[in-house]
Amino acid sequence: MAKYKRAYEPWQIKKVKFKNRMLKTPQDMNMADFKNGSITQDLLDFYEALARGGIGGIITEQCMVDAPQGSRDGCINVHDDSMLLGMRALAEAAHKYDCPIIMQINHLGPNAMFPPYPGHLPKGFVAVAPSDLDPQTKKILFHGMSDWPLRSLTIGEIKDIVVKYADAAERIKKAGFDGVELHGDHYYLMNSFLSRVWNRRDDEYGAGSLENRCRFSLDVLRACRERVGDDYLLAVKLNGAEYGVPEGTTSEECQQFAKWLEAAGADYFNIVADGYAAYARIAIAEQLSYPEPPKPIIKELASIDFKQGMNVHLAAAVKKVVSVPVIAVGKLDAPLAEKFISEGKCDAVAIGRRLFADPDYPNKAYEGRDEDVRPCTSCITCETRMVEYEGVRCQVNAALGRGSDNERFAPAAEPKKVVVVGGGPAGMEAARVLALV
Repeated sequence: MAKYKRAYEPWQIKKVKFKNRMLKTPQDMNMADFKNGSITQDLLDFYEALARGGIGGIITEQCMVDAPQGSRDGCINVHDDSMLLGMRALAEAAHKYDCPIIMQINHLGPNAMFPPYPGHLPKGFVAVAPSDLDPQTKKILFHGMSDWPLRSLTIGEIKDIVVKYADAAERIKKAGFDGVELHGDHYYLMNSFLSRVWNRRDDEYGAGSLENRCRFSLDVLRACRERVGDDYLLAVKLNGAEYGVPEGTTSEECQQFAKWLEAAGADYFNIVADGYAAYARIAIAEQLSYPEPPKPIIKELASIDFKQGMNVHLAAAVKKVVSVPVIAVGKLDAPLAEKFISEGKCDAVAIGRRLFADPDYPNKAYEGRDEDVRPCTSCITCETRMVEYEGVRCQVNAALGRGSDNERFAPAAEPKKVVVVGGGPAGMEAARVLALV
């Protein structure tokens, strides 16, 4: 505790009390029921393990407010009351260990059902977005698919989707969650209105001004706030910047969006980055910088450590202009949380893959058990399975997705001598498991 005074400092947003300043970042697990998007036992086990491991709070993976139009296979749907039973179970799983849990909600918009494979797309399915796009732009945004089915939303449809967000927020509060986070980044609907990369409209939701670009996000936030009340935690995840194309959102534009959203009732901001073309993998620093960063490197990123904390400067920029807490992401851990929080660049950090590798990481770091931490090797197995619609697995944690903890790998009744031949992540995990037998 003395080593990480700020990282393990309790804090509070409205009525929600966090035991430390490290949160679980939202990441698709692809473990929801593929038939209807309901919450499965695998998901309950995963989130319960996180809560038990000592994380200060959980922000769930994106949960869909509009199914099937704004969803895809493997994602959690929260679009109607038939999902309430599983939602309540998930909230209770985290609360067993006094861990706050915030549900992130989203509409996939232009990226619903993406990527297609034989038999995947419903017959006649067309994704919705602020605007249809020309084939060349689609080719850039949809990984070479210039004919991706896409159409513009009407004003009436936009307003209907706003109501779907509000319905979902009210449902989440009813299910016992501690808050709601609106997903406003990446290639999804809220960000597609914010970003000139996607938004080519010429009406009140169009790209003609910052106010118009932010209008849909503000409408969603205000509608949700009206349903959940002033005392309930309601937050926004935003792209701190978009890299790789001239139309990308700038850090300065994100600052303005954040100021408007705070005034409309946002209780915190979770700040990430997004990119296109050579910067399409900016969310995974190791992939963007391997074997070396793109050339020419964008000037803003020239002095950034691509391996640790590469997005923190974007969080710091937002923190300068808002009074509510700001969360930073980007291959972070307890030492980096201590550093960046102490420097005033953020109020908390969100951790992802490190918790896939070892959900007990927060407790182990707090107790000074660094030698017991199962390290993330940045192999990207988890991310690869995410984009391939497979349930997330981890090269160094065989228990992930297969139970609530390592109980399947409990010590054997009769210890044996074994030899592990081989190296790399597989050898590491084999050695760990066999050490128990």
